[in-house]
Amino acid sequence: MAVFQKESGTAHGRGFSAEDANGYLAKLDTWIVKAAGAGGPLWYVHDATHEASLDGNEYYVVYTDTDTPSVNDIDTGPSGGPPKYLQVGMDTIRAGYVFVKGYAWWDDSTQTGYGQWFGYEVQTYDDADFEYNFRGGAECMILQTRRGSTWNTAMWDEWTGDANFLEGTDKIGIVQDADPSAGGNDFLLQLDTGEGTNFTTGKYYYLCDFNSVSKVNYVQCTGSGVGDGLLADQIKVDNIAAGFQQNSIIGAYIHRWVSGGDQRASTVDYNDEVGNIPYVSSKSSDGHTHTFPSQSTAIYGGSPWSYESWYLSRMAPNDEGEYAVQRGGICEYERHNSAVTHVSMNRAYGTPKNSYLTQLGTMAAAQDGRVISAKNWLYFRTGNAITYSGSGSLAVLFLDTVAAA
Repeated sequence: MAVFQKESGTAHGRGFSAEDANGYLAKLDTWIVKAAGAGGPLWYVHDATHEASLDGNEYYVVYTDTDTPSVNDIDTGPSGGPPKYLQVGMDTIRAGYVFVKGYAWWDDSTQTGYGQWFGYEVQTYDDADFEYNFRGGAECMILQTRRGSTWNTAMWDEWTGDANFLEGTDKIGIVQDADPSAGGNDFLLQLDTGEGTNFTTGKYYYLCDFNSVSKVNYVQCTGSGVGDGLLADQIKVDNIAAGFQQNSIIGAYIHRWVSGGDQRASTVDYNDEVGNIPYVSSKSSDGHTHTFPSQSTAIYGGSPWSYESWYLSRMAPNDEGEYAVQRGGICEYERHNSAVTHVSMNRAYGTPKNSYLTQLGTMAAAQDGRVISAKNWLYFRTGNAITYSGSGSLAVLFLDTVAAA
């Protein structure tokens, strides 16, 4: 459980300070860059080119959790993984809405994001007061509003891999080939010094490239190092699509993140179903693993947190007044139409680091909590509202404290 910060209060309007002095985005812009000692999560402004909408485009700012990130960065994030990129702004089509989008890389020189893996909308008022609630830190963040009695949420968390199903974050390599872009079968990859031994023949990995492209492949290692007749830092993979570049990255699962929030149906750049992880093990007809917001024509990867409902309902509460609390499982699920061809998805990965589940009971969304083992847990939404879950009886919990135990 990570250390995180919180802020709540009243906002008026949705804009940054140039549009709304007390707007939702103005409040977020001030809070998100504060150091922990000042009550913030210490993220950094990465691209504020469009904060004042100088060129007539939508207003937005991009933040990152890392001070000086670089493309295809694998380990400079605060928790030792890749940096995360968050784009927030005003929806120019829908009045009263703020968009929240996540990326694996944002090029601030071209104002372009790559590897978008979630997109949600948070509803506000353009010219009225409403409540807001920010909670988060390096690993997990929840952005909320309340209009009347209705809460709106965008959240994301990191997840921890289950060693029974997934190799560790140390199983990673950086492609050194001058030009692996041709792709093909039984493809040889030259990795950096000492990295060839990270990969095991027969196991599966993800090859990623976000340098001016958005490419992910799910590949099987068919040979590794001297024992398989290769050089020490070479591996072979069964197949990669064309277009990958030098300094692409390969690992068991590199971007261990999961998102949830209020979806916007069937719209480009927004999730039309809740709960998402950056990429999954199926390949589409073009050979690429689906990554970006889960549209009706795409394949979803998410966290189906409803499967724990039977166990949790038995302790709701027990005869000593105790509720059960546990983390949800991160695994793949699919939704597609006839235009998408793919192989079956069957991977389980791990559990969220900071998001938990319990039986809802009589708790009110984003207001009531529950004390369990001397810790105060805030309930912020039902499972079916912000994750892939068929159960509205489960509450998603977040530890309601500044310094987590």
